[in-house]
Amino acid sequence: MKVYTTAPLEDPRQARTLYRDLEAIGYDGAFSFEAKHDPFLTLAVAAEHTERIRLGTAVAIAFARNPMNLANLGYDLQSISGGRFVLGLGTQVRPHIEKRFSSVWSKPARRMREIVLAIRAIWDCWEGRGALDFRGEFYRHTIMIPAFDPGPNPYGPPPIFAGGFGPRMTEVAGEVADGFIAHPFSTRESLLKNTLPALERGLQKAGRSRADIEVMAATLVVTADSSSRPRRRRPASSSRSTARPPLMVPLSRVTAGTTSISS
Repeated sequence: MKVYTTAPLEDPRQARTLYRDLEAIGYDGAFSFEAKHDPFLTLAVAAEHTERIRLGTAVAIAFARNPMNLANLGYDLQSISGGRFVLGLGTQVRPHIEKRFSSVWSKPARRMREIVLAIRAIWDCWEGRGALDFRGEFYRHTIMIPAFDPGPNPYGPPPIFAGGFGPRMTEVAGEVADGFIAHPFSTRESLLKNTLPALERGLQKAGRSRADIEVMAATLVVTADSSSRPRRRRPASSSRSTARPPLMVPLSRVTAGTTSISS
């Protein structure tokens, strides 16, 4: 088991010190999330001020971007971080996608599946495994010229994690992703009775085993810098939103091959 945490940044300039401090404390990984600031830029800064800690997004909003854009971001951060990056993607909810990002919301589970597959097709092209020829229901990537081809990544492509709550999105993660990020509002009972079985169905659909995917079980924890009683705070989001509240959220990596959830 590994212990991760999200890094709540009110000021993105804190990325120079916060991730370094989390590494010194002993966390195995630190993840940004899409709220008040871009989730990718702070990780580029964090990579320059850390050496060991795993860095990733938990989550970046996939539907606010396109597969080529995400492929570039993931590939570059993997290189900048020395192979420590995790591209964690989530969907958000329809009102935010349509009214905040002015993007398309349709068939979210199928769209997420296709985004992951399209990103992998782009990376395969850059890794020299064949021409770019991805033709899907939502996305089409069929041209790549040398001027826009970065070539093989010295650390290989980063893993792709998918966040999910409902059974269909969880199945998609089991089918195509390298990791699954459970929603922090999930209970232990729902994880055992609903989430893990859905994940297993996705794995079986792709002919994969439990050892082929990491599970991050998020737990909401309030922390303070002193022994004084922390002030009560109003959550930053409603139960319908996938945005994380500004609290430390340890994320545990379940040992590959098991079905236990540890926090």
